[in-house]
Amino acid sequence: MPQSTSSIFFRATGDFGRAWRQLLITDIVFRAVAFVLLTPVMGLLLRLFVATTGRSVVADTDLVSFFVHPIGIAALVVMGAVSLAIVGFGQAGLMIVGFGAAHGRAVRCGEALAHVASRWRSILALTTRIVARALLIAAPFLAAAGLVFVWLLGERDIYFYISTKPPELWLAAGLIGSIVLAGGLALGYVALGWLLALPVMMFEDARPADALAVAGDRVAGRRTTTAFLLVGWLLLGMVLSSVAAAAVIVLGHVAAALVGPDSSLLLVVAGAMLLFWGVANFVSTFVSAAASALLLVGLYSETREEGPQHGAPERDPAALDARRSWTPTRTQLVVGLVAAVAASALVGVIFLQGVSGDSNALVTAHRGASAWAPENTLAAVERAIVDGADFVEIDVQETVDGRVVVFHDDGFKRLAGIDLNIWDATYAELQDIDVGSWFAPEFADQRVPSLERLLETARGRIKVNIELKYYGHEVRLEDRVVEIVEEMGMASEIVIMTFDYDVVQDLKARRPEWEIGLLSAVALGDLTRANADFFAVSTRMATPAFVRAARRAGKGVKVWTVNDPVTAFAMIARGVDDLIADDPVMIRNVLRRHAEMSEVERLIADIAILIGALAIDDDEDGDG
Repeated sequence: MPQSTSSIFFRATGDFGRAWRQLLITDIVFRAVAFVLLTPVMGLLLRLFVATTGRSVVADTDLVSFFVHPIGIAALVVMGAVSLAIVGFGQAGLMIVGFGAAHGRAVRCGEALAHVASRWRSILALTTRIVARALLIAAPFLAAAGLVFVWLLGERDIYFYISTKPPELWLAAGLIGSIVLAGGLALGYVALGWLLALPVMMFEDARPADALAVAGDRVAGRRTTTAFLLVGWLLLGMVLSSVAAAAVIVLGHVAAALVGPDSSLLLVVAGAMLLFWGVANFVSTFVSAAASALLLVGLYSETREEGPQHGAPERDPAALDARRSWTPTRTQLVVGLVAAVAASALVGVIFLQGVSGDSNALVTAHRGASAWAPENTLAAVERAIVDGADFVEIDVQETVDGRVVVFHDDGFKRLAGIDLNIWDATYAELQDIDVGSWFAPEFADQRVPSLERLLETARGRIKVNIELKYYGHEVRLEDRVVEIVEEMGMASEIVIMTFDYDVVQDLKARRPEWEIGLLSAVALGDLTRANADFFAVSTRMATPAFVRAARRAGKGVKVWTVNDPVTAFAMIARGVDDLIADDPVMIRNVLRRHAEMSEVERLIADIAILIGALAIDDDEDGDG
């Protein structure tokens, strides 16, 4: 480590020791201001940009076309600039306090807030320039990665490449990885010169463009030092986060062992765990933010040019010595302890209200019971029925002769080793293709079923969730599905879902009484405002807030693909309506164990999931 780097670290440590109180107060106040004022601005900007599409939400495949459009690019710049500005405001406040500490001045939070408020336009202009420059640097690398993807992986559905892992996948991964690494290094090299732009602008009254230029010149000869500081800060953040998480997990295990599963103290213990978790996270993020500001101030002080400095307001240095030491009395300790217990109980009660009671969640077999039989086959449907699933989820698309068949991929390379696309084959030709042997020899008789045959198999035995698959070769897919369902009189036994929002809207307009859902893995805007009866979302999207919002909107939430007991328990605790899984039996076992728990036990389990301390066994006997 260069000598200057270690001296900056030591100086920052000393400044933190002298000014940690002012830094803490400033961090809290700036976070509160950001939450109250700036976060709603972000929400408003998001709505405005999404509104330009004429929709309430832009999701999944539509996101690509949105972000290559001029409006989407503008959204990236503006929203990125505002997001970075929110961080910049907090960092600027901490830098002012740290700058004062480095020069023997005690800068109060109000002074820092006033100084930053007077420069808010400059901070926003600076972050806008940074985001725009970053996008310009990244653009050619992203374009190159996209061309490689289309060249090597554009011929078939990405699921085929991920599942079969052909040589093209490894070649594409290597090339794209190299391009992304090169782009990251190029962007990182340039971004090192941006790190001092904020302190240069704040302390030398420089304009945003000048601040970037001056910062780049000053860092030019100190990139190694700057890189060491950045790496040191990142490592500090990782260590603090790891220690905080480990401490909460250890506390949870110890507390649960001490009080026992049926103790009346469990509620207090649960609340204490949550409070400790929140405090530990806050402390780690505060120390990380303060370290970032102090290290940048230290680097700035070593690189700044001679001349008058425009920085934190002058204060009487004697104010630093005016701090009074405080030793709590016995009464204060008792009051503090009682308050902590009361706060823990209150937090436990509040959290308990968010823990679901007896769950009525449905179980959907993903592509049939695909953990036990080849996907999207009649065998998988029969197994789903035996396993007690409420729904079987299937994928449908069209053959060249207009038949609707049950199949996921665009072709047969993955499941049958045949280079044939669905849209190039007739239904009769598909009946010669073995789509079961890849799973196990006993399924060699399985063929691609038509939608009619599968519905006939499911009639009166299990409901069917039909996902419409679109690969760009469909002709009348949704029309034919509607016709088949109505001809068979099974409208009450099916639901339909798709990633294509236009199709969802069209189907809702044509068959408003049918249950039509929107599939989504990522969305820009409020997905719950979309015109759909339910949302089938990835587990990452199924947050407690999203589930609550969907419920307020009167919409159902299905979640995919839930293939482990801990995730299943978390989704049940959040109150989702339907769990889509390869193994329905595992979901049934978790639902049973959830039903057997008391409310307090569910509370403890939910907290354990939150902090990563829970392992759930899915054995059928429930004795694991």
